[in-house]
Amino acid sequence: MTQAKSATSAPFDRTLLRWRRSRAAKGLADHDFLLRETGGRLLERIVDQQREFSLALNLGCHCGELVTLLPAYPGHGIREFIQCDLAPTMAAAASGPCICADEEALPFAAQSFDLVMSVLSLHAVNDLPGSLVQIRRAL
Repeated sequence: MTQAKSATSAPFDRTLLRWRRSRAAKGLADHDFLLRETGGRLLERIVDQQREFSLALNLGCHCGELVTLLPAYPGHGIREFIQCDLAPTMAAAASGPCICADEEALPFAAQSFDLVMSVLSLHAVNDLPGSLVQIRRAL
């Protein structure tokens, strides 16, 4: 799947990224070691906070690796977890509540979450400051 790039195009083709993530979803569990390692390190820092989080969002959840790691980190303080991914196939592979949404256009109301986490997903966002503003609004 190739596309011609114009001089004004965004650095990341989100449609192509969605397609690639959907294609990768089937075999991701066999190659998710980096997602698990990074997710574990993130959860270690959450446990260190010693806080309660009523509702947390995993933005760019892939196939839900972060949620599967939660039981290994007692004291994480997360009561309810919502997962979100750009690719519908990855969102469908995640367990628990999960929606398909783009990190560049978040569908969440203001003050919806107590915690927003992302493991290796925000690097391919074209408007990172804009996405961070939306994340801040959702907190």
